[in-house]
Amino acid sequence: MNFKAKTVLHKGTSRIAVYFKKNASLIARIKTFEDARWSASKKYWHLPDTDANRLHFKLPLAQSLNPNDEGKLVLRLLSVTFSLKDTVQTQLVLIVML
Repeated sequence: MNFKAKTVLHKGTSRIAVYFKKNASLIARIKTFEDARWSASKKYWHLPDTDANRLHFKLPLAQSLNPNDEGKLVLRLLSVTFSLKDTVQTQLVLIVML
């Protein structure tokens, strides 16, 4: 199957978006997944974000994306906006490893 899959937030719900060129056999196959839906506005098929669906589409499991309780390495993204001489505004983005 020639496709691209990624997690998305669709109408406020975590889903897996599946992209592929229009193909009747692929459409029939994607429809076999529980709660598979076509988004006419986004032009992709989307499925519930479950471990089974993530495994099927070779996406990392959700729990593997979160740090464990011991938190060996935590990345935080800080966005700092400051003004220079009240006329120029610059945004500085820092990645801090704790």
